[in-house]
Amino acid sequence: MEKKNNIYLFSISFLIILITSTILGVCGLLWWYYPIGATIGIITHVLMLIQNKRFFRIQNNEFEKALFHPKKDAILWYGLRILVVVIGLALVFILARLNHSDRYLEISLMVIGGVLTIKVVFIVILLIKKEGR
Repeated sequence: MEKKNNIYLFSISFLIILITSTILGVCGLLWWYYPIGATIGIITHVLMLIQNKRFFRIQNNEFEKALFHPKKDAILWYGLRILVVVIGLALVFILARLNHSDRYLEISLMVIGGVLTIKVVFIVILLIKKEGR
């Protein structure tokens, strides 16, 4: 059941990315930066899911539970997600500087919009799943 929900969730996200990218392309904007931002958002979300599964696995194992430090673990995982976002944004801005140096604001909004779209989709799906229980 869990895998079916994940496939459903990622297919909804892909459909929203596809529709939004198409609209941006028709409007004559730099649409390919939007899916790059969405990919960064998906990667950070998958890292969060891995962190949650690891946390629940450790809670069931008494040996790992004794050695587990939740504060250090949370700092490391948040740091990893921030590192992914920073490296992704740095690479996008290097690419933008090489190809479109006069359109930084548009590119920034596209990338940040892609990341935020994925976050909003996952939050809305979470709220819908929670209300359905």
